[in-house]
Amino acid sequence: MKKTRKFFVALFALAVTLAMCFCFVACDDEPAEEKMRFEKASDSADGYATLYMPSDGQLDVMVLSDPQVDIWEKYQTVGSPGNDKTYEFIEDFVAATDPDFVVINGDLVMADLVVKSQVPYFEKYAEIFERLEVPWTFTFGNHDCDGQYTNETATADSEIAQCSKATLIDFMSDFEHCLVYTDDSCADGDGNAFVNVRDSEGELVYTMCLFDCLTDDSGYESVPTAEQVRWYRDTVNALSDERFGEDRAATDVVKSVIFTHVGIPEFKAAWDAAWNDGDPTEAYHYGMWLQGDYTDNYGDLPAEERIFDVVKELGSTEAIFMAHHHDNDFSVDYEGVRLTFGQHSGYSHSYRTTHSANGPATPFWKDVDFSRVDDYGDRRGGTLLTLTAAEEFGIEPVYAADALSDYMEKYYIDYDKVADELAADPSYTSGITRGEGRAWRR
Repeated sequence: MKKTRKFFVALFALAVTLAMCFCFVACDDEPAEEKMRFEKASDSADGYATLYMPSDGQLDVMVLSDPQVDIWEKYQTVGSPGNDKTYEFIEDFVAATDPDFVVINGDLVMADLVVKSQVPYFEKYAEIFERLEVPWTFTFGNHDCDGQYTNETATADSEIAQCSKATLIDFMSDFEHCLVYTDDSCADGDGNAFVNVRDSEGELVYTMCLFDCLTDDSGYESVPTAEQVRWYRDTVNALSDERFGEDRAATDVVKSVIFTHVGIPEFKAAWDAAWNDGDPTEAYHYGMWLQGDYTDNYGDLPAEERIFDVVKELGSTEAIFMAHHHDNDFSVDYEGVRLTFGQHSGYSHSYRTTHSANGPATPFWKDVDFSRVDDYGDRRGGTLLTLTAAEEFGIEPVYAADALSDYMEKYYIDYDKVADELAADPSYTSGITRGEGRAWRR
C-alpha cells in the first residue's frame, strides 16, 4: 500500500513538473504573428481581389510612388545612386514599416528603350514581395509600358522587345503575393481593378479603385477616360448594392479610395485653396506643391465623364492618391475628398532637382538646379493609409529618414557633395544652381 501511495505521489509530482515546464515555455513564446489573408481576383467568388482585415480591425496600406528604376540609369548626374539602391530601399522600407498591403502608384520602371524588355525590372519587384511575404499590387504609370515602345507580339520572355500591359499582368499575376489583374468590364486599358477590403466575417467595408494610365504613340492620357469613369461608377454602384441592397438610399454607398498615377485636374486648385498663400486653412494637412498644373486637362469632357464630378456625385470615395509629379507630397481636403500626392519612393530618377536635356551628349543633363531639394528637403518614403472596420481612414507621411535605422549609412544623399563632384567633372560644362537652405541635411 505504501509503495502504491509513493508511486502516485511521484506520478503527481512528475505531472506538476511537466505542466510547469509547459507553462514556462508557453509564456516565453511570442504570440504567433497573424498572417494577412487575401484572395486573388482569379480565386475569389466575386472576381475581385480581396483583403481581409486583421483581427484588430485595422488595415495598414503603404503607398509607394514613382520608384521608377531607369533602364539607362541616366539620373546619376543629379544625385541618383541607381537602380540597385531603389530595389534595396523598397525592400528595407517595407520590412521596416511592416504594412499589411502595399500599392505602388505607377512608374515602377522607366522603360524608354524599344529594344529592351521591361519584364526583368518588374520581376525584381515581385521577388522582393515574395521574400517579404507581403501582398501588393500596382497601377500603371505613363512610363511602365509606354505605348511608343511596346510590341504587342512580344512575350514576357522576349529580351529585346517590350511586351504589352496585358502580357506583363499575366506574368506578374503568377507570383503568389502580387494581386494585379484587369477587370474586363472596363473597355479602356489594362490593370483597371478594384481591391475589396472585408472584415473577418466577410462583410465588405472598403474598396480600392486602381486606374490604368493609358498610353499610345502620341503620349499618355492625363485623366481617366470616359469609359474608365463609367466603369468606376458602375462598379461602386454594384458593390454598394451588394452591401446595402438594391433598394438602398442614394447615401448608402460603400466607402472607397482611388489610386491614379497622374494627378487629377483639381489638384492645383485644391492646393491653392488649402495653402492660402502661406496661411494654411484647416483643409491643409501636410506637404508641399512644387510642380504641375493640370487644371485644364479635362478639355471638353462633360461633367458626367469627369472623374472628380462623378466622385462627388456618388459620395463613395473619401481619398484620392496621386503620383507622377515626383516633387509634390501634399495632402489636403477639397470639396469633401482628401487629395494626396504620395512621398517619392525611389533612388533611380530625379527628385527635387531640375535640369534640361543635353542632347545625345553625356552627361545626359545640363543646367542642373538643386534649389528644390536644398530649400524643401529630402522627404522620400511612403504614405500610410489606414482603413478600419469602423469605416474610418487615416493618411500620414512616413519618411525614410525616420523609418530606417540605417538611413544615414545607406540612403542619405549629401547634395553638397553631388554638386561639388558635378562642378569638378570636366565633361560637365553647364551651370549649377543652389537654393538658399540645406533642408536635406541631417
